[in-house]
Amino acid sequence: MRKMLFAVLMLVSWPAAAENVVRDISPAELKAQLETWGYQVFAHEDEEDRPQLLVNDTADDAAPEHKGMAMRMTGCVPEDAPFYDRRCDGYEFRAYLTPGFPIKDKVYADWNRDFGHTRAFIKEGHPRLAWRVSLAGGVTWDHVRATVDIWRTELVNYIDHLNASVMD
Repeated sequence: MRKMLFAVLMLVSWPAAAENVVRDISPAELKAQLETWGYQVFAHEDEEDRPQLLVNDTADDAAPEHKGMAMRMTGCVPEDAPFYDRRCDGYEFRAYLTPGFPIKDKVYADWNRDFGHTRAFIKEGHPRLAWRVSLAGGVTWDHVRATVDIWRTELVNYIDHLNASVMD
């Protein structure tokens, strides 16, 4: 009887849960959601005409390099639509840092081997950090919020990792 009741409850709750699943998003939708979470967001197209959001946590007392992030939208269609209306199947967090001291290649390799979801690399002489997130199969806004929180934690940890590399 319990199994049958559980199955009935799952069927009854499934349509409500399915309605909350996001399979693609527009830059405008993501911007609006980030703003409800307390972020200040500026939407624009990057140098390659891809939608990108510049996100700043105005409520955070952290150092400026810990507060900002870029979220470039990926897999966006149609290309001829205004950038803020395109439907995108993912996003990529990006950080460009200028630590003020040289970073050895080993520091990036250590990060990529030992740490979470993000990928460290060097471009144009500056440390970078990136993490691509796919919406394939569908996610909820809670999942999107969790990725933002994870990114912010990993960015702080990456900056600490770079600062600690001075001692090596």
